[in-house]
Amino acid sequence: MTISQRIFSILKEKQKKQKELAEYAGISETAVSDWKKKGTNPSADKISVIADFLEVSTDYLLTGKEKSHNNITNSTIGAMGDNSTGTVHIQKNNNNQKDELTEEIIRILNSLPLKERSKLLTIIYDFEEAYIKNKSQ
Repeated sequence: MTISQRIFSILKEKQKKQKELAEYAGISETAVSDWKKKGTNPSADKISVIADFLEVSTDYLLTGKEKSHNNITNSTIGAMGDNSTGTVHIQKNNNNQKDELTEEIIRILNSLPLKERSKLLTIIYDFEEAYIKNKSQ
């Protein structure tokens, strides 16, 4: 299932309208309609906003699956309007300590505007998928 197919499936499931999504995401109704008609996907900078509107994680919107991450949870990274801080929550590791690498990643993420955070997380998830796929071969 593509991202756009997943969006329309969730819209239907949650009984939300394309018009509401367009207004919430600050995009035209035509753009939303084109995703369905032409089978195109939204731009990367809108994924977080769309996921927030649909009340799903960006992971689920992108892949149809929830990913488990050791230290960073994506469910709290999202747009909640123009004033969103897009905060990141860190889960403690087995030693109940935040490791230095995680702290550095969080510092970098929190220094970026929301749009760039979303792009960076998408790159990280894609990299992780490719790494896992190559590792298993």
